[in-house]
Amino acid sequence: MSILHILIHIMIYHNYLLHKA
Repeated sequence: MSILHILIHIMIYHNYLLHKA
């Protein structure tokens, strides 16, 4: 798993939490 893949995953998950809040 590349760092870029992990970074994108974190950004998507963070965005999901922001929309859920």
